[in-house]
Amino acid sequence: MIMKVQRGCLFLLIYYMVLTSNSVMSDECRRPMGLQSGAVRDAQLSARCIATSPLYGWAFQARLNNASSEATSGAWIACDANRTGLFLQVDFLKVRNISGLMTQGQNGMYTASYQLVYSTDGQRWSMYQDEDATTKVFDGNTDDVGTVTQYFDQGPITARYIRILPLTYGGGNFALRLEILGCAWCDADSPCIAPAVCEDLVDDYECHCTPDCMQGKNCQLDYCGTGTMPSSEYQPSSTEIMTTAAKSCASGLQPWERALIVIFTICPLAALAVVLTFLTQRYLRLQYQMTTAYGRPVSPQPSIISYDVSKVIKSGYLQSYDVSRSRANQA
Repeated sequence: MIMKVQRGCLFLLIYYMVLTSNSVMSDECRRPMGLQSGAVRDAQLSARCIATSPLYGWAFQARLNNASSEATSGAWIACDANRTGLFLQVDFLKVRNISGLMTQGQNGMYTASYQLVYSTDGQRWSMYQDEDATTKVFDGNTDDVGTVTQYFDQGPITARYIRILPLTYGGGNFALRLEILGCAWCDADSPCIAPAVCEDLVDDYECHCTPDCMQGKNCQLDYCGTGTMPSSEYQPSSTEIMTTAAKSCASGLQPWERALIVIFTICPLAALAVVLTFLTQRYLRLQYQMTTAYGRPVSPQPSIISYDVSKVIKSGYLQSYDVSRSRANQA
């Protein structure tokens, strides 16, 4: 019985995780990926066809809020708006979660609409699609100064390479300044306390603490001077592990959802109490219905079969039995 209750708790936990995974992931994964800040280096941006006149429109200039100068346009500018196969590409060097884009025009020119393709290896490319499996056309800018943000409706995509395919333009040519939103924990925040090494994961980060006596998500707990609880000996209890998992899954949920997940995960007996309460209510309801039907309390046991005695008598069976009994007594 206990095993069944635990399986039920696990099923409910997974259900709520799936139900809220998109919203939780979207909230955590809408961070600038480093184009505006410069964390994405110039060599990581490339384009097919750049303008050389009157100003150079290099791909590495396609950074949000970048300013033009006497020699450069401060944005990616296409060499010819009528040329086919144009794209602007960003290589993040690692597979990341990408959740949206911010775009701007420049110098009176802008990209009014575009499509997006992405890849994990630079060889196999996927076109971003709507829920109905049709190619998504993103609305771009309507002028050269405003910023337009587009989030992916179906949640973050997993990619190393992002390509913007411009479709329509304004002001005479395609111009694009860009920031990509997603999960770039280490580059954006440097969350690990030095000299720990930060490693980007697909949807999170991990701090490799140095020395080993440093503990915590960001290596913020110092046990080196106390001599207590060194990381090589410390083993969290099962309750701590379950509590941490429940709290992690509950982040971003409604208060009642958090309470339900934590209770069902940490205390299987609570789940058993809920089940027993439900069964008791069902039993009392059934007993009430039978009392209303028969005028007296009746135990709702499916093995008991009620007979209509009058029908049995009318069938002649009991009458035949009485006649046979009377003749036997006379003899």
